[in-house]
Amino acid sequence: MTVVSRGYVDEDFRSVVVFLWETFRRTGSCQNWFPDRFENSLVGRGGASQTGDIRVWEEIEDTAARQTSRIVAVANSESSSHYFIQVDPAYGFLEREMLLWIEGHFGDKKKDRGKKEKLRVHTIEGNSARERLLSELGYEKGEVAGYLRLRPVDLPAPEFEVPEGYEIRSVRGRSDYDRLTL
Repeated sequence: MTVVSRGYVDEDFRSVVVFLWETFRRTGSCQNWFPDRFENSLVGRGGASQTGDIRVWEEIEDTAARQTSRIVAVANSESSSHYFIQVDPAYGFLEREMLLWIEGHFGDKKKDRGKKEKLRVHTIEGNSARERLLSELGYEKGEVAGYLRLRPVDLPAPEFEVPEGYEIRSVRGRSDYDRLTL
């Protein structure tokens, strides 16, 4: 088996979602995004997927009968300078390569190469291997950029009244996304 990296294409969407779901199901870890965040990151960028800021690493098995592949890691951005790494823990050895791709990609996208810009690679605190690698590559730990809160599914929902004139409901497709994005 061989691991190769390549640019993301729209046809990879389902495979990335399956990769994210399977990795969470197997590990129970929140180090990778949940599948809906990946979907929202594509749709939330003005309604069109911005696939140039995403790279996939896939394991390819070539047998005499057929060739199969499965995604084992993804590097993606949520904005021009904020990047994330999604990786199957068994393929953690890819993280250095992923970070080097992010750095090169970030540098290639800069309009003004002379202007200093901060590159931010987000990670959940407690991933000591990734934190050590980032430090080795010259990254500095920054401010807390968000919170991840988990709630046991068997815990009852708290009492809450929705204000008059509002409702809680699921998003109803692309027209709702268009109304939600700024």
